[in-house]
Amino acid sequence: MSVVKMDVELTETEESSENSPLEQHSQVDSLLIHDKNVTAGSRTPLPIGPIISICIMFFSEGFNYTMIFGFVRQMMIHIGIPQARSGYHAGILHMTFSTSQLISGLIYGALTDISQKKHIVISCSLFVTLISNLCFGMISNFSILVICRLISGALNGSLVTAKIYITEVTDGSNALLAYLCFGSAWLVGVAIGPTIGSATAPSNVTPFPFLIPCIIAAVFCLISMVVVLIFMTPKSAEKHDLLWFIKSNQVLYHQISMKENMQSEEMKNVL
Repeated sequence: MSVVKMDVELTETEESSENSPLEQHSQVDSLLIHDKNVTAGSRTPLPIGPIISICIMFFSEGFNYTMIFGFVRQMMIHIGIPQARSGYHAGILHMTFSTSQLISGLIYGALTDISQKKHIVISCSLFVTLISNLCFGMISNFSILVICRLISGALNGSLVTAKIYITEVTDGSNALLAYLCFGSAWLVGVAIGPTIGSATAPSNVTPFPFLIPCIIAAVFCLISMVVVLIFMTPKSAEKHDLLWFIKSNQVLYHQISMKENMQSEEMKNVL
């Protein structure tokens, strides 16, 4: 629904003061259920290329996050951490990555919201993850491992950027399906990560016993980076999105006000 049409309908709703609160409430609800690009009974097809590329990226990120869960405690013992303290030090590594990614996500969200080259941002984040995975498998000092995970989380803005990109390639009719695909891909990666990590490490194939799962994770990052660069085309948001958002919030405000009026009238009737 266009902004002009929504503005007209909102004006008509405001002018219909003679209607009962229940009727006004129904009118506002009818405005809220209409998306700007959706008509009744229709669903916009999902863009196959961007959706597949982002699904692969979400799978890769989920795998990279949980891959070390399967061997990190053994790794702590291998680098000289006492067995009784190995779980504590492993938790520090997990906390470092998640905390740095949480803080940097706010910055990435602000930057990518105005950037038109989100596929470049995601590719750079995947490249940083690729390098950090390879370094993680070859480091034997705990302090350097913490710094590696800190940098990996701080410079990884692919998830935040991808979620912003989703809003540009979907609308109200297919956004739910897109988020379902991305969430499923993430969960598959999260589930497979510890399994492959524990099955491939430690290993005597390389001089570094924990390098094999890190190489597998780096390969997934490389595949994701290539697919994103090929299929994830830049797309500009519609110019009237901000205006539509303002109008939607105005409608929501009127809905809340009408609900409050209805509750007040009900209380008066009870008293």
